[in-house]
Amino acid sequence: MLKDISKVSASGSSVVCDYPDEFTFTDKAAERTQKQLMMAEKAGEKMKASYSKNELEEVLFCAGFKLYENLSPDEITEKYFNEYNLKNQDSIITAFDNVNYCYAVKE
Repeated sequence: MLKDISKVSASGSSVVCDYPDEFTFTDKAAERTQKQLMMAEKAGEKMKASYSKNELEEVLFCAGFKLYENLSPDEITEKYFNEYNLKNQDSIITAFDNVNYCYAVKE
């Protein structure tokens, strides 16, 4: 998919996505991640892939992209939900466990 996107993208184009981390399909996955996997499978949408940061960088590189930002769930929560959480202590929002955000640019 990334190679196809790269073919129709100009140099400097950005790709932003989320992806399951390397612990998603292990016993280290958070409880809600395990539930998400079960629900997806029951819906006929079995999740099949997960990536470490290094694996993701390699996939992006092979498609002509460079990884510029990679955020863990804790970093996502801090960057995008911290202000809300400070003002709404009774309804804290956190990023989904075992899901990272990726920002890459075509070279």
